[in-house]
Amino acid sequence: MRLIRVVDVDQRVAVSATGYRPEPGTVGAIRAFVFGIEALTWLACLLISIVSLAFPSITSLASVQWTPWIVGIFIFGLSHGGLDDEVSSMAGRTGGRTGSSWRFYAWYLGLLALVVVEWLISPDLGLTTFLIFSVFHFGQGDLYWTVYHGAAERDAMPGGSFGYWRRFFFVLVRGMLPVFLPFIFRIDQFTIIGQHLATASGQNSLYLPQWCSGHRPTLLLLIAVIVAAHLLIELLYILKSISAGRRESALRRAVMIEAGETLLLVLLFLSTPPILGIGVYFLLWHAPRHVTRLILADVQMRSIVERRGGLRALVQFHLRSLPLAVAATGLLLLLAVIQFRSGLPLDRLILPAFIFVNAITVPHLVVVSLLDLAQSTWRPVATSNSTNQASR
Repeated sequence: MRLIRVVDVDQRVAVSATGYRPEPGTVGAIRAFVFGIEALTWLACLLISIVSLAFPSITSLASVQWTPWIVGIFIFGLSHGGLDDEVSSMAGRTGGRTGSSWRFYAWYLGLLALVVVEWLISPDLGLTTFLIFSVFHFGQGDLYWTVYHGAAERDAMPGGSFGYWRRFFFVLVRGMLPVFLPFIFRIDQFTIIGQHLATASGQNSLYLPQWCSGHRPTLLLLIAVIVAAHLLIELLYILKSISAGRRESALRRAVMIEAGETLLLVLLFLSTPPILGIGVYFLLWHAPRHVTRLILADVQMRSIVERRGGLRALVQFHLRSLPLAVAATGLLLLLAVIQFRSGLPLDRLILPAFIFVNAITVPHLVVVSLLDLAQSTWRPVATSNSTNQASR
């Protein structure tokens, strides 16, 4: 018997630590569901970019910039972390909230509290760690899909292994784009937010926005170099695929998708105001992809995709994610009530909003990292201990 971790990438199905292999006749349903979600994310980003380039006066309106947040936060934004307490059971293929013990909520809420304390001690430290965590989290979300689409073929090519360092570099590129590119490109927006955070925390200014403002050309050049290096690596993979005689290989398709997505994200963040661009990315790219990943990892919801379609699985996901999503919504409403009753200007709510987002991001990041570990997302096929048996 030969041990491999990812089988038949043409079927677009990565066999992970869950040991999942699609039932006969159901591969088409899974492929259609995954491609449908991905196509919607690509289309949304492309359309918003085109509209922003053609009608900048429209996308400059605050009401337009906040529309994705107002609409999407209750569709995918809050719910995409609503099954954090089920991830351990998903990885074990047991289904249900077997991870919903007091231990889970103890460490989850404990991390949340630590983040709040960090912000109260030092807003500078809080902002810096928030951005670093966000880079890693957004990058790891896209890494899963890169492994899903073509890591097996990369590892199979001589000298082409998609190893740890290349995965780390990919995470850096994909995480850096939504976190730093919008605000470095439009540095005035970053400095304004930094000033609001400083004022709300009783300080004159925050160090990071001021430092980025003073080094904007260098930072833009660094981002450009990193993106160019990433695209060059993708081009080399394509050339290797052609030279190996596999002009129609899944590797070539996967690499072209990966490079195309990177270019699409660059276009999105250069063409849109930061609030709009990040809102579209988070709510129409990152969150739906994470939801799709969890649906494929869960026994019950995956079965719904195979037999009844992706839309019913999405409905089931939102129903199961209601408890944590409602709790997060309650915190948001509490902030709104505080603002309304105290008469505070909206800019004074930027600090508690940042603390809130950072606080729920860190434990969520840990949960996703545990899922990465279970699915061997970071392990090259040749060194993976999380393998599955396939016939010779």
